[in-house]
Amino acid sequence: MTGFLSRSQVKLRIFLIKLLMRRTYKKKSRFTESQIIGILKEAESRRAKYGGMDVSMMKRMKELEEENRRLKKMYAEERALKGRDYSGGHGKKW
Repeated sequence: MTGFLSRSQVKLRIFLIKLLMRRTYKKKSRFTESQIIGILKEAESRRAKYGGMDVSMMKRMKELEEENRRLKKMYAEERALKGRDYSGGHGKKW
């Protein structure tokens, strides 16, 4: 009886064949592995940032972030104007 396979060996071979077929014919993902990892990292960072907040706290935080963005823009514009004032051609002529 050396030419026959036991029931467990047959089951194992069937399982391996199905596994190989599944890998061969597996539906291609829309995202690469590196994109998936990036998405998961972003989700983790958002969870850390917004973890225990309720909706009103999140809304207030968004408002503060928007105000901060506007203030930074105003500051940068003011610095640019002051820079022009200092070098606006009123210096010495050589």
